[in-house]
Amino acid sequence: FVTIANENKEREGVGERVEFVVGDASHLERFADQSFDLVISNQSLHYWPEPSVVFNEIARVLRPEGGFCISDDRRDLSWLGRLQ
Repeated sequence: FVTIANENKEREGVGERVEFVVGDASHLERFADQSFDLVISNQSLHYWPEPSVVFNEIARVLRPEGGFCISDDRRDLSWLGRLQ
């Protein structure tokens, strides 16, 4: 999907503003502090072994006025999984 997304960005003329990469949300070292306006995660929270590590990385890479949106509607989680 990353390959397709990168092809689409070029076709749509936004290649210089958008980058799609494969990575690990708990290891965002390739990105500088306060380098993002927005972080979006969809349907992946239930895969994070240590959510607090990911949230700390999100906080680090977000600009002071940045925002984040995390959604996950997985229904087969324990109460602790839902709380996270």
